[in-house]
Amino acid sequence: MANQFIIKNTMAEMRSTTASEIKDIQDGTYNGILLLGYYQKEDTPGPIVYFLSVTGDLDDGGSVIEIAGIKLEHKFVGEVDVKYFGAISQLNVNQSVVINRAIQKSRNISIDQNYYIDCSGDGSGLLLLSNSTIRFKGNGALTGIPTASTNYKIINIYNCLNVNVINPKIIGERNGHIGSTGEWGHGISITNSENIVIDNPYIKDCWGDAIYIGNQYWDTISTISTNNITVNNAVINNVRRNGISITSNKNVTLNNPKIYNTNGTAPQAGIDIEPEGLDGLPVVVDNIIINNPYTENNIGSGIMLFLTNAIKLQNNPKIDINILNHIDLKSKHGLFIPGVIDGLKGAVNVLNPIYTNNNEGAILISNYGKEDTLLLNIESPILRNWNTSRSTFDLYKHAINIIKEDNTETYRNIGITINKPYFDFTSKGDFSSFIFYCLSSNPNYKSIVINDISGVTYGAKIMNIVQGCLVYDKRNVLTGDYWEETSLINFVRRGRFLTNYTNKNLANNPLFRIQGTDWTNGQRVSFVVEKQGSYLTIVSDNNNIRPQTYGGNLSSRDIGEKITLEFNDGYWFIAEKLGTWTNADRSSDITLISLTEPFPLPPNGIWIDVTNNNIKKRNLSNNGWDPMA
Repeated sequence: MANQFIIKNTMAEMRSTTASEIKDIQDGTYNGILLLGYYQKEDTPGPIVYFLSVTGDLDDGGSVIEIAGIKLEHKFVGEVDVKYFGAISQLNVNQSVVINRAIQKSRNISIDQNYYIDCSGDGSGLLLLSNSTIRFKGNGALTGIPTASTNYKIINIYNCLNVNVINPKIIGERNGHIGSTGEWGHGISITNSENIVIDNPYIKDCWGDAIYIGNQYWDTISTISTNNITVNNAVINNVRRNGISITSNKNVTLNNPKIYNTNGTAPQAGIDIEPEGLDGLPVVVDNIIINNPYTENNIGSGIMLFLTNAIKLQNNPKIDINILNHIDLKSKHGLFIPGVIDGLKGAVNVLNPIYTNNNEGAILISNYGKEDTLLLNIESPILRNWNTSRSTFDLYKHAINIIKEDNTETYRNIGITINKPYFDFTSKGDFSSFIFYCLSSNPNYKSIVINDISGVTYGAKIMNIVQGCLVYDKRNVLTGDYWEETSLINFVRRGRFLTNYTNKNLANNPLFRIQGTDWTNGQRVSFVVEKQGSYLTIVSDNNNIRPQTYGGNLSSRDIGEKITLEFNDGYWFIAEKLGTWTNADRSSDITLISLTEPFPLPPNGIWIDVTNNNIKKRNLSNNGWDPMA
């Protein structure tokens, strides 16, 4: 015989195989058909051979072809290019059906051209199967066909085990979307699945999230709770809701994601960790690791964490979330935590973040528990140039904002530690804002601890805090000119917290009055003499400085001298002292502070009556006190 195989240039020619050619294959005259292309000769990676088959599989347009009652089959081995199943790159011509046939047959496919994908609903995209791999090569991409649908999944990984998606490039259809409602058009959706790896995805222009990781809301079929998901080196741009959403799952690792320009519908975050679910498997969040994320110019936050009532305590015995080396540039906030419920166990660790040129505050934390919840540890954050938009909304505009945004609780926020924060202004920063602004904290504990401040090279250094919040200024960064008052009496009170007070730019012989007894145990306040020859005097309105002092006050006039008081159980104790601090009659200009007239009268003495803040001096008759002009 002249040829071992009947040769066909295209699939259309193959389907037109004559009855006599079929008979020649059946009687062995030819071994099968050699196909040289699909739509035209050589448009597939290479020729393939179809042999006579008795398979029970249906015609799938690629592996099994049925002609005049017989079946011809090519058994693909290894990675299969979807062109062998008829995939064609043609503007807005849906290829999802064709590519899904390739996935169902081989479970190991490759894509090296741009194919258009139907986005008309949840089941319209590519439906991956367990133990499958899809690899993108060269110009390989999937582009969404414009739709009015509020939800779609261009790649849908549901109820799957062991799936790999390598180098995917996905372009959503937001630029041609028909309509304005909905927010669930996702590039890659991973739900109710386990052992999934997404390598080097590039995703842009989705109507919803670039990548969604969680469980289906109302699913009652799958028994798989999303687990062991890894996304490596994602690059995401201009999606509408979130770059990556992490909802109900455990053991999720994101390595080196880069997310830009999320905008369109809330939350508009680079990465959103937000447990959600309904009627399906229990909502579980544990062991979330985000390594080296870079977020830029997101209308919402760089990273958002929201642990609401959707997460049940009984299903989450321990939660572990770690965010390492996050860099955010020009998002509204670098880190945003709008709520965490009470009773959760475990920790959230944010290590070495750098937040620069945020449109409002760099870190915003609200309603972070009340009595007992996850520990939040933010280690060595570098914050530069916050509130570049010059927002006047006082709750959000400061470098670190810890607030309460509900009307049902008297206070919020507990278990928060911010260690070694570095603050830096340049010309883009908002000099009118504070480095730390706290409006709500559990007053019964050391609920919020700010430790070892550094930087603060320009701009405001003032903090605003409430009881339950402690600031440890080991480097004396906050020493300087903070007070607008130039009068003799200056108040030390909750809500306008400084760790170091100075007499540098104040009137001669200033008095610092410590007010109230509702401070937090362990809180320290320091006083530094920076103006030579001017007494700096300290008095507590409650006469509760220990050891007990005559007249209830401490004073010093020698430059460089410093004293630190620590509050515990209703008293201020002298914790550290540098130099000589006394309330004795050391000089002719000694200032005395008491509730009653000091007697005997010291020579040239000055008395401050703390009942009404009147300042008096000894009268000329040496038998009483006269008001000072």
